[in-house]
Amino acid sequence: MSKIKKANICVKLLLCVLLSCNNNSKKTIVLKPLNYHYEKTIIAKSSVPVQNNDIKGFETIKIPEDVFESKINLENLIEEMNFIPLETTDKSIIGSINKILIDDYSKSYFIHDKDNNKVLRFNFKGKFLNKIGDIGKGAEERMESYDVSIDKNNKLISILDLRGRKVMRYNYEGEFIDSEPMYFFYSQHEYGENYMVLKTGKAENTFCPIIDSHSLVFTDLEQLPISKAFKNPKPGFNFTTNNPLRKFDNQIYYTQPFSNSIWKINEGKLMPEITIEFKENGLPGDLWKKNINDIKLQKMIEKHFMFNGEYVFTDRFCFFEVIGYDKFSRVFQDRLSKSLIYGNSVTIGQNALESYLFSSPIGVRKDDFFISIIEPMSLLAFKEQIILMDKKASKVDLNKLLTLKETSNPIIVTYKLKNF
Repeated sequence: MSKIKKANICVKLLLCVLLSCNNNSKKTIVLKPLNYHYEKTIIAKSSVPVQNNDIKGFETIKIPEDVFESKINLENLIEEMNFIPLETTDKSIIGSINKILIDDYSKSYFIHDKDNNKVLRFNFKGKFLNKIGDIGKGAEERMESYDVSIDKNNKLISILDLRGRKVMRYNYEGEFIDSEPMYFFYSQHEYGENYMVLKTGKAENTFCPIIDSHSLVFTDLEQLPISKAFKNPKPGFNFTTNNPLRKFDNQIYYTQPFSNSIWKINEGKLMPEITIEFKENGLPGDLWKKNINDIKLQKMIEKHFMFNGEYVFTDRFCFFEVIGYDKFSRVFQDRLSKSLIYGNSVTIGQNALESYLFSSPIGVRKDDFFISIIEPMSLLAFKEQIILMDKKASKVDLNKLLTLKETSNPIIVTYKLKNF
């Protein structure tokens, strides 16, 4: 893992690849959507470029040498844990969960079941409310639910349909609002205040030279590119990470795969948040800039420790995962005290039920409850133990778990951390 100086160099080099439209002139840009059925001329507006105003802002989190040998004691970590089975009906069956979007004001979970092209809405108690839109080839239908984003300001759900080459928007009740063709390739999208942040790709936008080979593009709400960052070498490697662009509450974060760093996006500007540093044997933080092939990268990954791209942030805590070859560890940081709790597994203390159900978070609510998912199948082996734990957990929660079947929907687990 690179030292903090290398991380600062990485940020300085990042400034060199940022692009913005000329503030004093207007350009006419013709963008073609991927299906080539449309042409759209957009007049570029004067805009503030994406920039990094604080190159010294990275907080370095140093990973201890025993990170892969330690265990997490949940009694030192968890303050409160709740289990929320998602209602199972013919209309709400979930195959797998790729993403959970959370709206605290309407107390809604939006479940993205990518494999089954579903977006389903449940309330905070797990009751099924409605599906979002329909699958098909009609004007108000989508062929694929590749990525999902939430625009809380306008109470809209946005779904990226890569097969249909369009972005579709719905209200929370699942009713169609409008759609817009994709004018270039991207695999993730998030809404800021009057702008969008798009995770593009390594070299998929060759027909759109103004953003070709960049991983991150900022656009207006009509998908007009304003700025870009993280220029990838060609041909480079093809490895990536899962959902590097993420949004918690109204705050957007981004990690460039194989950079060891996480950026916060404020008002269309990239701001350094944290960089992860191993004492030794860490993967170089500037590896994403190197023109190396997949075979060489795979060999490097097998010999080094690295941040794997899984992370969750709240105002008080942050979570991320680190891996080595055949090694894995979760890391929680108290952002006020800077203390770490980490480990490759959990210890079974008095609250054994929590140990069985504890897993890495994939989201967070505004009240600082982390969100994770457990499949009912994983409970069956522990059913007898759960029955014996009636003195160590609320009977309400136990009854919820004991009535689940193999075919039931997943369980949302919410847990709040202690200050540590």
